[in-house]
Amino acid sequence: MSEETRIMGKDSAMQSAELAGELVYTAPTEVTVASSDKHGNAILQAVEAVSGGQKGVYLTVNWPHHKLKAFFRAKNIDSSHIKFVDAITAMAMPHIRNHETCAFIQHPADLTYMDVQILEALKNIEGKKFLIVDSVSTLMAYNEKEKVMRFMHALSASLKSGGDATLITLESGDNAAARQVCEQFADQIIHV
Repeated sequence: MSEETRIMGKDSAMQSAELAGELVYTAPTEVTVASSDKHGNAILQAVEAVSGGQKGVYLTVNWPHHKLKAFFRAKNIDSSHIKFVDAITAMAMPHIRNHETCAFIQHPADLTYMDVQILEALKNIEGKKFLIVDSVSTLMAYNEKEKVMRFMHALSASLKSGGDATLITLESGDNAAARQVCEQFADQIIHV
């Protein structure tokens, strides 16, 4: 973790421990990773934070899932524990079909289908699980702020009621509206 990373806790429910120079999340519920110009680093930090045996879902509205998988391979990160929900690829390739590791959403404005796909994928995971949302600010480009807020609130409530789960959102440091939405649900904010 770089020296420029700041951790600001909002709630003692989020516990962390520093081991061997790396931040290890010991009992996370929700985290927001905010990055201004280092989105790739924020993605890596988010995936590494939950890679200790957890399985989960990565909602991507920014990068097609195949590019994310290639990015992870290039960084020697195993992504086999991640089910992708891709809300960007089908806009360019409308006939693409869901497969074992990825569900495709036809448009980022379809929050209902997105919610169904995310919750279905999470339901099939036993034990600790995670949801990475990349990103609320991009969802807000296609949806009204209030709709995104309700969507995030519903996801957060589902994760909290479902047991041991982590919600991570990746946000640009310069989008105040998206930060405001995320901060309502975050127990801790990490600035990369």
